[in-house]
Amino acid sequence: MTKILKSKKNSESNEYPVFCMDITIGLAKDYVAPEPMEQSKSPLKDLLAAFEGLASQFAMQFEEGEENKFKHFQIRIKLRKRRRTKQFACILRNALKNTDCFGQIHVSPTSIDALKDSIYNSYVTKKDTRIAGPWFDDTYTTE
Repeated sequence: MTKILKSKKNSESNEYPVFCMDITIGLAKDYVAPEPMEQSKSPLKDLLAAFEGLASQFAMQFEEGEENKFKHFQIRIKLRKRRRTKQFACILRNALKNTDCFGQIHVSPTSIDALKDSIYNSYVTKKDTRIAGPWFDDTYTTE
């Protein structure tokens, strides 16, 4: 079962809808990520399918936390339509509910676009923690 982490900002009823969000999605405890991540049965394919129709742009990679070794997807997404973080987290959770590979989902608003040539993307595409990727909306499809 996918668990959504809520920050104080996510639970406020007066939060404004935004276009851009940062997302961290962990893998389920017992799930072992395939290598390479691009193979047909992988969490990457499930994520790309979930973004279809929702995202106009995204940048993401699969990485491991430096301190806690937490393996997760780090994603920056630009939505086609403004949404509140809690609303988007529910949509994402529902889109991924039939997969057994995802654990925690954390969504937070950002004002930074998901443009791949943006210097601000260095956080979601940093090399020092990367296991696989990075992937961008214009270079990867679900086909």
